[in-house]
Amino acid sequence: MDAEEGKIVQFEDGSQPGINCIEEQSADPDATWLKKGKKSQFGYRSYLVVDAQDGYVRGVHTAPANQSEMMHFEAAIDGAHIEANRVYADKGSASNANRQFLRKQKIKSAIMHRAYKNKPLSSRQKLANQLISKKRYIVEQCFGTIKRLFRMGRASYFGTTKVNAQVILKSICMNLKKAANKIFVDQPLRGAIRPNIT
Repeated sequence: MDAEEGKIVQFEDGSQPGINCIEEQSADPDATWLKKGKKSQFGYRSYLVVDAQDGYVRGVHTAPANQSEMMHFEAAIDGAHIEANRVYADKGSASNANRQFLRKQKIKSAIMHRAYKNKPLSSRQKLANQLISKKRYIVEQCFGTIKRLFRMGRASYFGTTKVNAQVILKSICMNLKKAANKIFVDQPLRGAIRPNIT
């Protein structure tokens, strides 16, 4: 804008002075940018509801990357149709609204506590976070497995619905793999010789 008259200055071809780069629009209208630390990522966030006992994925919810985890906590839990006594979640889901939602569902909250500016965690909250972390490693293993073995670090489709469907299919694959491992570990193959333990 012109500082004196408050008018937009443009050249004859329609371009503006001082703007040299043109940001190209993505072919995916739903995907968005998210900055974590110094890295910028483009795409989606998927929220997996995982059984803390067996590590099976019970529900999947996908949303644009720039939307807060707090907003989608309720949708992820509702979409999983689970009957749970307690729900474990990381600091990204820490909010009074999410804790109240669990209370209404008669589910105990195991959402990690989050420190805020000028409001550090108390010793009790730190201890609670440590206890929650000991249980949450099962969920973190799930994310590592689905990214490493099933290449879920990158979406193959455009649109929230299709990306969500892709994550659901990959989660089914992972559940089948876990089930197969559980069968072969619990029940050895026929004809297998068991060592005598004395």
